Amino acid sequence: MHATVTKRPDSLRAVPEYSVASRAVSAVLQRPPEIWYSKSESALAKTPMVIIGALTRSTNNALLVRIGDPPGILAIYKPVRSARPLWDFDKNSLHRRERAAYLVARALGWCFVPPTIIRDGPLGEGAVQIYIPPVRAEQYFEFADDSRYSEELMRVCVFDFAINNADRKAGHCIIDKKGRLWVLDHGTCFHRDDKLRTVIWEFAGAPVPQRILEDVAAFEHDLERGESPSKVARQLENLLDLSEIAALKHRLHWLLESGRFPETLSEPPLPWPPI
Repeated sequence: MHATVTKRPDSLRAVPEYSVASRAVSAVLQRPPEIWYSKSESALAKTPMVIIGALTRSTNNALLVRIGDPPGILAIYKPVRSARPLWDFDKNSLHRRERAAYLVARALGWCFVPPTIIRDGPLGEGAVQIYIPPVRAEQYFEFADDSRYSEELMRVCVFDFAINNADRKAGHCIIDKKGRLWVLDHGTCFHRDDKLRTVIWEFAGAPVPQRILEDVAAFEHDLERGESPSKVARQLENLLDLSEIAALKHRLHWLLESGRFPETLSEPPLPWPPI
C-alpha cells in the first residue's frame, strides 16, 4: 500500500492519506451487514431479558444479560437506578447518552458502536447494548501503533470530539475475534461544555482525511434540515437537551471549518484511570 504522509513536527503519529486506487479495505472496516444492526436493535427491544451476572469493576453496576431463549443474544444492561451520581452529568440521563452516541455513529456511517437501545428490564429502564466479546484482554494501547487500525482510530478521534466524550479510556476500545474495532461506554458524552478526555491524542492538529470530513458534512446537513428534520435529528431531540444538540452542531461546524483533529495548548486531558 502506498501512502503520502502529513505530519506535524510535534505529533506522535503520521496521518496517512491513501489514494482511492491503492487503498485496501482492512478487516477492521468489514462490518456486519446493515440488516444485522436493525435486527439486533429489534431483538434487544422486544425479547425477554434474563440477568446472567454483574461485570467486575463496573462503576455503574453494568449487568451481563441474555436476550431471548438460550443461547439467545448476550448484551450489557445498565439500569438507570444503578448509575453512579456525577457532579456534571445527571445520572438519570446516562442511558440516553449511550443511545445518542450509537445513533450519531450510525448517522455518520461509522458502525463501531454496538447496537444500543433503551428499554425496561428486571431493574427498570436502562441502556442495553449488544455484548461484543473481545478476542483477548486487548485495549487501545496494545494496538494503537498497528497501521491496520489507523483510519478507524482517526474516525474514533473525530467521533469522540463530535460527541464531546468525557471518558475515552483505553479499555473502551476493543478488538473482536474477527479483528474489528469497537468502542464502548458513552454515558458521559454530549455535555454542552468542553469535556473531551481521551487517550487518543496521536493525531492532534493534523489534517483530517477528506473522506472522513465528507461523512461529517453529510451528518451536519442531516441535523440542519430545518423545517423537515431528519430521523436522526428527531431521535436526538428526544434524548438530549436542545443546548447539547446546539453544541454538537457547533463542534461539527468547527471540524469542517478547521479540517483538523482537535488539539490542546497544554497537556492533553486524559481520563482517569486511562485504562
